[in-house]
Amino acid sequence: MYRLRNTVMSGLVALGCSTVALPAQDATDRPGEPGPTVAQRELVQQLGASSFFIRERAAEKLVSQGVAAKAVLTEAIEDPDLEIRWRARRILNGMLQDAFETRLAAFVADVEGREQHGLPGWKRFKELAGDGRDAREMFVAMTRFEGALLSAYGKQSPELPELFAACVAELQSLAASGNSDARAIPPQTVATLLLIGSDETAKDHSRGLSQLYQLLCHSAVRQAIGIPARPSILRTLLEKWATSAALTGSSHGMMLALKYDLKEAGLRQALRFINQETKSSSTLHYAIITVGRFGGEEHVRLLTPLLANKTVCHTWTNRALKKDGSIKVEVRDAALVVLLRMTGEDPGEFGFRLLKEHPETMYYVYTFGFVNDEERETVHAKWAAESRADEN
Repeated sequence: MYRLRNTVMSGLVALGCSTVALPAQDATDRPGEPGPTVAQRELVQQLGASSFFIRERAAEKLVSQGVAAKAVLTEAIEDPDLEIRWRARRILNGMLQDAFETRLAAFVADVEGREQHGLPGWKRFKELAGDGRDAREMFVAMTRFEGALLSAYGKQSPELPELFAACVAELQSLAASGNSDARAIPPQTVATLLLIGSDETAKDHSRGLSQLYQLLCHSAVRQAIGIPARPSILRTLLEKWATSAALTGSSHGMMLALKYDLKEAGLRQALRFINQETKSSSTLHYAIITVGRFGGEEHVRLLTPLLANKTVCHTWTNRALKKDGSIKVEVRDAALVVLLRMTGEDPGEFGFRLLKEHPETMYYVYTFGFVNDEERETVHAKWAAESRADEN
């Protein structure tokens, strides 16, 4: 389905199973190409001849001319005769594919970067992932699979948000199909989405953040990113995406850092958010958790002021624990849990009796609080008393 999308968006509408999916058409165009000749137009008309032998011979002659016949074949795909249109498109697709594969091979071989190959998105990809052979091979795979999407990105085309959303939706469908094989998720497509999704200058950048986040949380995609093939490149792109998500004020970046164990990227985002003057309480909750997961004793002073923050950051209900009303988590509760861990104490033994361990967030986010305010005040007062004793 990925290749069909590339074909359609390249302006090469599929006419039968022989159609080859090409990267964006602009990637193969060259200025100053000759126009159609009379002899070439005669050959094109022979593509619709009643004799099979004549049709085949005309096709062979046009193929032998290579790119010199590109203009006349491009013209022929609009011919009123269906047979001519079909044969011209088949020849043109093959010609463009061969030419493009030649360019891709030259691109991979050009490890010193001496030539300009005109591949959309390569400049930014190189800045993030380097320009070694592995990076070039990955980018070639991305171009083969997602040429239309990369072309729209390179042009900042109005169609980019729709193409991006369609690509995410396709992977979501594939991931949800029940196929547990990580190889079913093309890493080159994931890499393309991360490259474009992490670019704050991309058209309507923020529109696809939530959809892409949901996709990246899927177990099949997480396996695909974690497989041995080029993991460093994918993780580099993932870290960049997580950072760009944080710039929108979303907690998605930190949540991904927790899922994928991106220590440096996650901690950097969390510290930046805690130091902001205006904060979302729920995002602040994740920032505190991220500091607890990736930080250390050097961050105790940063979290200590948050013990005065009584803003509710999470609520939930459990009638077995509390028949009426909701169970609340306040910012100061999360801060205290993390401070206790950083100072070598067990939060559960200290009085946080609801805590349930979670491999990503240390504890399930809704279990940081208390059933009632009396329990909360008792625990916080205990911490305050012990802190004063330590100071003395």
